[in-house]
Amino acid sequence: MAAEGLSGLIPYAVNFSVVFGAAVYFGRAPIRKLVYQRHEHQRDLIDAAAAAKKSAEKRFLEVQESMKRLTEDGRRILLEAEVDAKSEAEQILKRADSEVTRLAKDAERILVNEEEQQAHSIREQVLDMALERAEKNLRTGMKREDHGAIIKAAKRKLEAEA
Repeated sequence: MAAEGLSGLIPYAVNFSVVFGAAVYFGRAPIRKLVYQRHEHQRDLIDAAAAAKKSAEKRFLEVQESMKRLTEDGRRILLEAEVDAKSEAEQILKRADSEVTRLAKDAERILVNEEEQQAHSIREQVLDMALERAEKNLRTGMKREDHGAIIKAAKRKLEAEA
């Protein structure tokens, strides 16, 4: 039975061998081409990935250098700003000192002027009081015509002295 089953398989085996041989003969070039194309595509992908990695590493180093420069630039800018701020503070202090000096001189001038005005006002008040007292004293013991003449002469004399 086994021999009979084996002899029945021979036509199938021959048929399979013919189909397989034809498939290999006719399919070898397209399969080889397909495998080659796939291999080339994979190699291109690997090369592109390597180039992208190299580009990314280069860009990363550039960014790191840029960050270092930014840090150095930031420090330099801070130092410049600090120097500028100190200079501006000194200028402000100088202006404030000169303004204080100017205000002190103005206040002194105003004070002297006020003192002179007060002294003049006090002098006038004292003179007016002296004139009133003198006039009162003169009225009691003098004639009216003599009194007016003396007052006019005294006023002219006081005005000339002042």
